[in-house]
Amino acid sequence: MSRPDSKTSEITRARSFSALELPDDAIVVVDNALPEAWIDALPDPIVVEAGESLKRLASIEELAGQVLERRSTRPLTLVGVGGGSIGDAVGFLASILWRGVDLWHVPTTLLAMVDSAHGGKTAVNLGAAKNQLGTFYPADRVVLVEEALATLPLEHRRDGLAELVKGLWLGDADALELLEADGGVGELASAPFDDIRERMMELLERAIDVKLDIVDQDLYETKEIRTFLNFGHTVAHTLELHTGISHGQAVCWGMLSASFLSDFPRLRRHVYELLTPAQVISAFEDRERFCAGIKRDKKRIEGQLRSVLLDAPGEPYVTREVSADDWYEAFREAVEWFESTPALVERRVERAASLEISASKSEMNRALVIEHLRPGQTRIDGYSTADDVAWLRRCLAELKGAELKGAELKEAESQEADGPTTIFAGEGGTTFRFLSAVCAARPGETVVLAAPRLLERPHDALFDALRAAGATIEPVETDEGKGIRVRGWSTWPERFEISAELSSQYATALALLSTSGNGFELALSGDGSIASRPYFDMTLDLLRTAGVDVTEGDGSFQFAPTPTLDEPATLVAETDASSAAVWAFARLVGVEADVARSPQSGRQPDARAADIAAKLAKAHEEGVDSVDVDLAEAPDLAPVLTAVATQIDPQVNIVGAAHLRHKESDRIGDLAQALADVGIEIEPRDDGMTIPAGGQTPRARGLWPTYGDHRLAMAGLLMTAGGTPLLIENPMVVAKSYPTFWHDARRVGWVVGAL
Repeated sequence: MSRPDSKTSEITRARSFSALELPDDAIVVVDNALPEAWIDALPDPIVVEAGESLKRLASIEELAGQVLERRSTRPLTLVGVGGGSIGDAVGFLASILWRGVDLWHVPTTLLAMVDSAHGGKTAVNLGAAKNQLGTFYPADRVVLVEEALATLPLEHRRDGLAELVKGLWLGDADALELLEADGGVGELASAPFDDIRERMMELLERAIDVKLDIVDQDLYETKEIRTFLNFGHTVAHTLELHTGISHGQAVCWGMLSASFLSDFPRLRRHVYELLTPAQVISAFEDRERFCAGIKRDKKRIEGQLRSVLLDAPGEPYVTREVSADDWYEAFREAVEWFESTPALVERRVERAASLEISASKSEMNRALVIEHLRPGQTRIDGYSTADDVAWLRRCLAELKGAELKGAELKEAESQEADGPTTIFAGEGGTTFRFLSAVCAARPGETVVLAAPRLLERPHDALFDALRAAGATIEPVETDEGKGIRVRGWSTWPERFEISAELSSQYATALALLSTSGNGFELALSGDGSIASRPYFDMTLDLLRTAGVDVTEGDGSFQFAPTPTLDEPATLVAETDASSAAVWAFARLVGVEADVARSPQSGRQPDARAADIAAKLAKAHEEGVDSVDVDLAEAPDLAPVLTAVATQIDPQVNIVGAAHLRHKESDRIGDLAQALADVGIEIEPRDDGMTIPAGGQTPRARGLWPTYGDHRLAMAGLLMTAGGTPLLIENPMVVAKSYPTFWHDARRVGWVVGAL
């Protein structure tokens, strides 16, 4: 069977897998990870495990044998049902079986529907080298099954939309108005599929037409036309390699970077609504590594980097005039723009949603330290992409790597001089304090750098306790930044003394060290109290699960290892109650958002939000004039509670929260100022604030400052629940605890776009 140099696949739609009409000679190969109902709807399929292992020659041989067991004569149509690896493997087999048989692709992700299912490229791996063997073999037909899109996780939908947006900008300028209609890209990324079905399918087919038109002009990549499809990918490939973000997110960053080289603010606004803030992107400032990755781009010819830019929407061009350094500068400009550009936030529709929120950063950070101190014996049930967690995970990995290197040098009796290990703790107080204690308990010197604002927060009580136990801690300034230099103690202390009146994190940082196998006493100085005591109790609960015996005395705690400390243990990190609290309070202002898998253990104090919201709702129903809310044990609730309290009838008095002044911002003074900036008046006090009765409306399009505080950014969103739009300054600070916050806001009816 021969193929012409140019062949356009037929594109058809099917509403569901049960409605899929296949030819009588079809042999179906399907991904075993797909829903059982989809697989059952297919005729006698060959069920395989998708992924890189499927793209080995041995796997292709095995797959060919299974196909021939079902049909050993022509005609034969191979049908691949799944994502990119299924398409690659089945497409490659179709191109070589009997020198070519008919091929259908039924892609099951938006990314595959818009990109990999078209263009005719097939590839399999050769040993560890990816995509070394392949053919050009366009499918006879590509079927778009709407049922697959309707159930696609929104994270995967965003990834696919990145390629869709790319396609429209490459070759269909007229489609951009449709892309921006009815809530724009953000609505396509977040709304229920039935709400955007027709617009999505039309845009999908138009983006596919662009790719097919480019491929038809240059099937074998000999005319530099097919290179247009690399738009955004020069940067994307480097980011995937060095940061581990998804392909779709990486392509978005690539297009955003290109928009600064081509100067297209309109493209920036489209990409903005797909991006999720991530510290691995913010922190990627290694010009040398970035440029090295760019220089390895597979679109180079004779060592020359070929970059794709735009003269206008629908008018791409290839240039050799953009260097790797140019791309680095554009990327850093894109990061700065994304993080600092105010978001225009407006609630346009009322829509209910069930939200998936990641694990508690408080529980995750404690679990990560325990895992570090009892390596190989700890399993963490839960995952979080919050910046605080990502920073700590990264720093602990660097410490572990330094320890392994030190052990290797010692074993080899190497005389190589080794300087202090340097780590960067970012902006998280929890990360910085926990790391300070961990570094005091390890040999040698460690330099812990941190963001300037974090260094201004109070840490002296913890540092004094660590010094008294034998560690050396002193300020340090390096070419990379400011922080502390820590030299660990030579012998384990039998006793710590700490004042935890200001923060429970001081006592927690010390208590976590008990999982190293060393027993000690932790005595509380000052008035003997622990601020936000439930967070310390959370720590004790996790320590007991890990195998530490904890005995509480009069103003002190005794920690002792038990035999189970050396046995496997699972630490459960439940859904983050602080993030879920936003939506618990949002119900008071008419937002119908449920959180899947609400925390059940009661360890997280912010789980009180639902009870507080119920108390306020009851007060409203009963016409109560004033309600007191004591946040001594859950101070993080104050910003979002205050935002909602400005919009309801009863007066709300927040009390017991003096330590709010020492958080990421002064959450009393700064919150009062943010409200005043948009025309809302409250009465701040030393230990809280009073929000007057009657409800207030913010000034339309007022600028809501966040002071670098993720909780204030979330409060800003709730200020717009009544429909009045606001501009949220530095909106991406939500990444500290809740990176998908703005995506979830779009799910329940907000439009969130770049100014």
